Amino acid sequence: MIHDSRGSDIGCENILGGLTHSQELAVHLEGLIQTEDALNYCLRLEETAFQLKHQFYDQFIPYSTPGHSAAAPVTTFPAG
Repeated sequence: MIHDSRGSDIGCENILGGLTHSQELAVHLEGLIQTEDALNYCLRLEETAFQLKHQFYDQFIPYSTPGHSAAAPVTTFPAG
């Protein structure tokens, strides 16, 4: 997977070229997520973080700004 405008695949970088933060994270996650349960757990965490981020930023969006449609409220990700 190539990310952050790099010309090389994740895990195939020359150590002297350095990895982006996303590439380093992907290398570590590949070693940590070795089962489907672990993958599903990480996906739930990522979804929860995504929802929290949007709830935070949504508080600054007015719901009735002239010329803009109302922002839809963010729903929470079900646990499980």
